[in-house]
Amino acid sequence: MARVLRSKDLRVATLCFVVALVLRVALVLAIERPSFGFNDAFFYHSFGQSLAEGDGYVRVDGTPTAQWPPGWGFMLSLVYRFTDSSPLSGELLNAVFGALTVPLLFVVARRAFGRAEAAVAAAWLAVLPGPILWSDVLFSETFYTFVVVAFFALLAVLPTRWWAVVLLGVAVGLAALVRGEGLFLALPALAYWYRQAPLRTWVARAAVLGGAMVLTIAPWTIRNAVRLDSFAPVSSNVGATLWAGHNPTAYGGPTYFVDYDRFGNDTVKRETESSKYLRAEALDYMIHHPFRELQLIPLKLVHMNRGDAEVLELVNSAGPGDEPPLDRFQEIRLEVVANVGYYGLLTLTVVAVALLRRRLWRQPLTRAALVTIITALVLYGFLYFGSYRYRFPLEPLMILVSAPLVTGVWRNRRSIESAARGLGGG
Repeated sequence: MARVLRSKDLRVATLCFVVALVLRVALVLAIERPSFGFNDAFFYHSFGQSLAEGDGYVRVDGTPTAQWPPGWGFMLSLVYRFTDSSPLSGELLNAVFGALTVPLLFVVARRAFGRAEAAVAAAWLAVLPGPILWSDVLFSETFYTFVVVAFFALLAVLPTRWWAVVLLGVAVGLAALVRGEGLFLALPALAYWYRQAPLRTWVARAAVLGGAMVLTIAPWTIRNAVRLDSFAPVSSNVGATLWAGHNPTAYGGPTYFVDYDRFGNDTVKRETESSKYLRAEALDYMIHHPFRELQLIPLKLVHMNRGDAEVLELVNSAGPGDEPPLDRFQEIRLEVVANVGYYGLLTLTVVAVALLRRRLWRQPLTRAALVTIITALVLYGFLYFGSYRYRFPLEPLMILVSAPLVTGVWRNRRSIESAARGLGGG
């Protein structure tokens, strides 16, 4: 233990964590939001309040719901029990989870490549503007990003034992209870085990992983069946999310169905019936408009890769009649910094995949990261719709993929400089 405490790895990871935490807490304390805008932050806050007060997972009007997965609301409720439901405490919790993601990424990169790549990855995530800005928003994105990287850290450190496969299945189930797409974390696990064992063992691991995942989400699924009289394994917003990407007004980004009055005044029935209706409408549109569906794919990918400045719309939101916390000049400066940070990361990721694709695919952890990114591109480039929110949890994995390119350029900088001078002289 003493050897671990004295290790350079621990010192570097701790330093990156401290930097990340200071930056995130500073932002949270600097931005004073007078009230919530009418967005997901308001709903997650209200869920945290109702759980902390013992009222269960209910809407503001007291009716049960499964519109959003319960994981983030539950985490908020834990701190709200001790802070009188203060939104600031929830934002500080966000900052802590955002900072904890940094040393977890260090562990993953250290196992995948080495100390230099791990230091680059951790430092990069610590100061990347987008994740810092997300800390000040009570959405589930920061916590889910922590969960995703924690899952990769488990892949990196757990032995290849059956109890570890069960633990990973539980982790996938818990991730799904934070964000529904967490179910797809089973795919990077399968990619990680690819060719590490005979096919028969690989299939057995997949079955055990899936079983543990199903058993983990089963209590919540049963709760939804009892309280809502509907089958909603994780949440009831799948229909609305699917419809948003497949309807006559679809344009690649989010669209919203507004005619909910057709489902009556019963809140619970409106939630469940609208989900079924919208799912059927979306599937019907997909079948009967194949050429429009093809046109929407690049539009969705563009919307998915809009810069991190988009989160400032949420950071700078406030309730009706209240002044936003940032003036326009402050907002513009942060927009520039955030977009430079994300588009720089995107460029390096594309270059890294193009140049190092074989090395990245041979390494189990980066192969799993690539599968996660590809899965997201399919989900939000075709199945649902494109949004920077859905892409944000991929940023640590993009850093992981790009880190060996950065360290490789640094190690070979003299050769690169010599080659550049030679080309210039010629």
